[in-house]
Amino acid sequence: MKDGSTSELRKYLAAADLTNKEALNEYSTLIQGVELCDSFFSEQLLKESPKMGATQGILAMQARMLLFSATRMALSGHAAATLPLLRTSLEAACYSYMVGHDSDKETIWLNRHKSEEAGRACRRAFTSAVTDAAKLIEAQDGVSVGTQQLISGAYQASIDFGAHPNPKSVLPHLRIDKEREDGKIEVGLHHHKHYTVYQYQHRTN
Repeated sequence: MKDGSTSELRKYLAAADLTNKEALNEYSTLIQGVELCDSFFSEQLLKESPKMGATQGILAMQARMLLFSATRMALSGHAAATLPLLRTSLEAACYSYMVGHDSDKETIWLNRHKSEEAGRACRRAFTSAVTDAAKLIEAQDGVSVGTQQLISGAYQASIDFGAHPNPKSVLPHLRIDKEREDGKIEVGLHHHKHYTVYQYQHRTN
């Protein structure tokens, strides 16, 4: 085992911290945009929803904190790892919406781990939660046409680009170096300029 200061994990964490500091300065405008979204979420959606029940509120806060985590991961430079967090954040938001509009679904969700049958019932009720929530949201008065497609599209994109190990989530992050002096081809799976997560060296002769 390598010394703790030079282990691959330590190198990764150090690179992530360095990238985070650089990103905070370089992308401050984008970060302000995320802050505005969160301000709308916390100051309007939560504070102005007095009828929100405990379960719905807990799921909404889970969605919010996962969005924070996704933002933190994005600032580290590890782009592909951001998408699983965004997907789970969106799912939590849709779960929150669903249980807030259907008390039976709230009970099903709370009972999920009580038995195998309860688990199956929960999966049946929430497997299409994102699609179902998107339809309900667009059906509300004052909601723009196309909102359902926007939500569903964001969910599918999160799966395509990172939440599942699909080609779009892995292959774009490959770096290939054919200019090595030792006759090898280096293939690295990386996320930013400070660190190569994995290297595979293939000898060409």
